[in-house]
Amino acid sequence: MGWGEGAGLAEHLSLALGLPVDTITRNDAGSFATREMPARDLQRGNDRLAGKKLVIWEFASRELACGDWKMIPMALGEKSEAGMYVPPAGRTISIRGVVREASPALKPGTVPYKDHIIMVHLAELASADDPAADGKEAVVFVWSMRDNVASPAARWRPGDAVTLHLRSWVEMAAKYDGHQPQRARGRETAPG
Repeated sequence: MGWGEGAGLAEHLSLALGLPVDTITRNDAGSFATREMPARDLQRGNDRLAGKKLVIWEFASRELACGDWKMIPMALGEKSEAGMYVPPAGRTISIRGVVREASPALKPGTVPYKDHIIMVHLAELASADDPAADGKEAVVFVWSMRDNVASPAARWRPGDAVTLHLRSWVEMAAKYDGHQPQRARGRETAPG
């Protein structure tokens, strides 16, 4: 999950086996959330467990005593193509969505950049501002670090529900696309 310096169980296992390891990582709620995430994928017709021969489930021991162990249906649903959402030009749209994937966020002070942007794949969109977003997916770019301070987006993990205000990349590209690092305080920094 990007904590510490010695990698995690999945990374060490992958190194020892010499094979890639598919992981679902989640901080907290190991008894429920880590079962709910693949269940949602299955319901959408994505069988992430297909072809898997072994599942290793690591969680905090406190989950055995006080975790939420309710039954979760693991039924494969029908796959449907939701389509990608792009906000209409000239509007800022408030949307809710679920993080499917996020590119790695940089830790403040460990890189020569003071600002950083991550790419996030959102699914299950819903918006009161634009009903055309409902049920679709989007790829968004958000600040993960500004002036060497991590933003809340730096801690987003798959399964997290988030609310954002979106604008079309076409409108933002002139400001953020193709920037070269700039010098600031004697170090190279990304645009910000």
